Amino acid sequence: MSPLILDGYIIAVDTSADAVDDLVGQIVVASNIEKGLLVSRLIRFDHTDVLVSDHREYESVSLIQAAGWRIVGKVLWWTGLAR
Repeated sequence: MSPLILDGYIIAVDTSADAVDDLVGQIVVASNIEKGLLVSRLIRFDHTDVLVSDHREYESVSLIQAAGWRIVGKVLWWTGLAR
């Protein structure tokens, strides 16, 4: 499965939407001081929030507090050249 948002695409992010409970199932931007920004879908498994890429070769990222990830906002739309 190829990713929905490709490298080089421009995305619009609503930074006022950062409440994890409201964003489950949505595409979000997350930030980590060491790893930078990540665009992924926020999924909840039982009581664990996980960032899951549409591209399955990338590992999922758990949003446990010790990992240092925080939600920046919800991706509203994206655009890019067809490939």
